[in-house]
Parts: sequence; C-alpha cells; structure tokens
Amino acid sequence: MAGGSQARLIFKNTAALAASRATESAVSIMLSFFVARRLGASGLGIYSAAIVFFGLIAVASEMGSTNFLIREIAKDRHKTSSYLSHLGTMSFAAALLVIAAARLIVPHLGYTDELRTCVYIVMCATIPGTWRTIQEAVFVAHQRVEFVTYSTLCSALVNLVTVLVLLHKGYGIVSLVVAFAAVQYVVSICYFVFINSFLQRLRWQFSITTAKELLKGVRAFAGSSILAGLCARPEIVILSLFGNEAQIGFYSAALRLITVWAVIPQTFMTNVYPVLAQVEHEGDRIRSQRILDTSLKYLLACSLPIAVGLYVAASPVVSLLYGPGFEPSVVALKIMVWSIPLSFFSSLLWRLLAARGDQHLVLQSQMVTTVLRLVGGYLLIAAFSSRGAAIGSTVSVVALNLMLEFYVGRNGTRLRMFRMNWRLFACALLMGAGSAMLVDRIPLWLLIPLAACFYGAAVFLLKVWTPDDTALFRRALQSRRKGRDASADEISNTVSA
Repeated sequence: MAGGSQARLIFKNTAALAASRATESAVSIMLSFFVARRLGASGLGIYSAAIVFFGLIAVASEMGSTNFLIREIAKDRHKTSSYLSHLGTMSFAAALLVIAAARLIVPHLGYTDELRTCVYIVMCATIPGTWRTIQEAVFVAHQRVEFVTYSTLCSALVNLVTVLVLLHKGYGIVSLVVAFAAVQYVVSICYFVFINSFLQRLRWQFSITTAKELLKGVRAFAGSSILAGLCARPEIVILSLFGNEAQIGFYSAALRLITVWAVIPQTFMTNVYPVLAQVEHEGDRIRSQRILDTSLKYLLACSLPIAVGLYVAASPVVSLLYGPGFEPSVVALKIMVWSIPLSFFSSLLWRLLAARGDQHLVLQSQMVTTVLRLVGGYLLIAAFSSRGAAIGSTVSVVALNLMLEFYVGRNGTRLRMFRMNWRLFACALLMGAGSAMLVDRIPLWLLIPLAACFYGAAVFLLKVWTPDDTALFRRALQSRRKGRDASADEISNTVSA
C-alpha cells in the first residue's frame, strides 16, 4: 500500500481482527460448555453437527471469493462495489442451489427429528452467513477491520445472552440454533450499512461478461474453499452418519479446544497476506523470504506451547470445562493437539502459494488431503469412533503440510522450521516437562500461569527473542504513536534474513 505504514497497518488490523475472531471463538466455546453441561454429550453433538452443516453450505456458496476479493480489491479499491455486487449475486444463486440439494439429501440420512430440524434451520442462515463472509473480505482489503470487531462483539454477546436465557428457561437445541441463525442476518445487515456509509457507496450492478470473468478468476479459489470446508469437519459428518450423537459430542468437545486457537494464524496471516501478495507481485524474493521466516517464527512461538500445554493438562481441562461424562474426549484431545502447530504452519504456506498466483497447487493439495481424510476417516471412525476421528484429522493435516511444503520449495524458497526455530521447540519441551511434574499436584488455575512463566523463562534463557524482533515491534509501535509512515523496504529490512 503506497505511502502507508505496512507494519502499523498489519499490527492494527491484526489486533482488530484478532479481537473479533477471539470474541467469536470464545463465545462459541462458551456456548459448547453450557450446552454440554446442560444437555449432555448428545445435545452438544446435535448443536455441533448443525453448525458444521451451516459451515459446509456457506463455504460452498461463498465460492472462495474471500481471498480472491482481498487480492483484487487491494489492487484497485474503486472496484469494490462491482466486485461485491457480482460475487454477492453469484453466491446467492450458489446458496440456493446448495440448499436445494441439501434439502433433498438430508431426509434420507437417518437423522433424528431434532437433528434434522436443526439442519433445516441453519440452511436458512447460509445466505446471510455467506454475504457476511464476503463483506468481511472487503473490510480486510480496505484495512478497516475495526468494523468487523464492533459487529462481532455485539452479535456474540447478544447470542451468548440469548442462549443462556433459553437454557435457563428449559428450551432445547432447536431454539439455540434459531438464535444462531438470527445473528447471521443481523450481522450481515450491519456490515452492509458500514460498507455503504464508511468505505464506498454501493450500487447494484451486474454484467454477464464481468460475472464470467470473475467466475473464471475465482474458480481455483472456489475449489480450494469448498475442499477446505470439507476438510474442516468431515469427521463430524461421518460420525453423524455412522456413529451416534454422543460420539459426535465427545469428538466435538475435544475439537472445540483445538479449533479455538485457529483465530491466531487466521487473523495474523489474513493481514500479512496483502503485504505478501504485493511483495510476490513485485518479485522481491529476499523480502518474501524474510516475511516467511519471521511469520513462521511468531506462529511457532504461539502454537508450540499451546499444543504441549494442552497435551499435559488434557484431563483436568476437559473435566473443568465439560464436567463428568466426557472422559472419551481426553484421548481425542491428546491426539489432536499436534495438529495445532501444523495448522498454523499450513496457514502460512497456502497463503504464500496464493500470493504467487499458485492457488491451483493449494487446490491440488487439498483434493488429495480430502480424499485421504474421507477414506481414512471412515475406516478409523468405524473402528475407533471418536478416537478414530481424532487420528484421521491429525494425519490429514500432516499430509497437507507435506504437499504444501513441496510446492513452496520448488522455486528455491527455504522452509527453515527447525534450523531457525529449534530454540522454540526446546522452550516448549522444557515448559511441558515442568508442567507434567505439577499437573496432578496443583489446580489448573495455578498451573497455567506457572507454565507460562516456564515458557517465558526458557525463551529468555535461550535468547529466542532477538534484537531484530525488538526493532521490528519498536518501529511498528513508534510508527503508530507518531502517526508517521514507514516504507515497506524500511520495515522488511528490520527483519533478519
């Protein structure tokens, strides 16, 4: 972005989007806790399955336009109204087709009446849910993510209060899903008002020629997005077909404790992505490598202690949050924790490929991973139920990373995960060893801050935090305080190769 402080904007928008995603994730996981404690594993299973179907239909309808919009609007913001009109109309048509197909299929899946009703309700929410996703891409491209934060905070709090009231008055899962659907409509309307009032005056326009061009440009993103949606929760779909609602609940309980951390790479890399796309467009391999190395370091610094900490404290965490009766979730959680750093890494790799214009390689990787996950998931779930679902999801993340690493490295890009970051792995292991000695002796509320202290001390002793990191953060903060602009070259030169 010419003349703007990229470091300041990245940190500003990362903070804003992180607040939004963190609020949404926190409310989602809190709702899971309340549903689990009040309605048990079966109730949580129905609620989780309904939300998964909402996500699948919304992703299919959105057609991968989110990342396409961010890239294209970042090049020319004057086309915002045109892009939004065309992609919004196309996603509406796609949503109707997907809903119609789902309406024909769902009655034949053998679901209980309660689960089937919930699925029908979330179908009605997919159109505003899809528009909401597309509109968020506009805020990101314009680097005005604070509007997403405002809307998400208000809607999440309203949803949380509504669900708590409904549970307190004895209402069931169907009422909770109705509340979820209503929120999608409210947020979508708020986004439209914000865009029209503060970013660009919107006017509906549609051209068949433009639509065909956009469809051609977005098709690789569409395939990638649909496969990403399938890869996100196929185990829950398989469990809904061949397991029972309690098994869905056990797996969902563990999965919630894994996916809640996805807010970190999602927010960080969403805001790094436009800068990375610009650098790749300019063909600056040195700066691209610097962004890759630095982003990888920060993502590992966050994900490794989370994974090790959850593995060590899996049993007390599940017991505290979900109460008695969720013991099968402990094993599933211990298996899936290792997918946290792997998913952080893959979020960096696929965006690097997309920034180069190689999104078709991401699509190929996801296609192979999807087949592996569906086939392996079916076999493992048939044999081991919720534990098999955990194994299948973790193995598929490993396979995806291996393929993405291969494609990223083909042009000479170096992925120095262990060579440059071995100290971070050592810090996480030291923290895990210290926590393991205390997990059965002290309460969880005391163990967590102590583990953080272990990790912080190890980071200090092993000198993980370098002068380059300090300089990068100091420059970004000074730029924000003084309101001055820093060029991209100035910022990237702060980071060591």
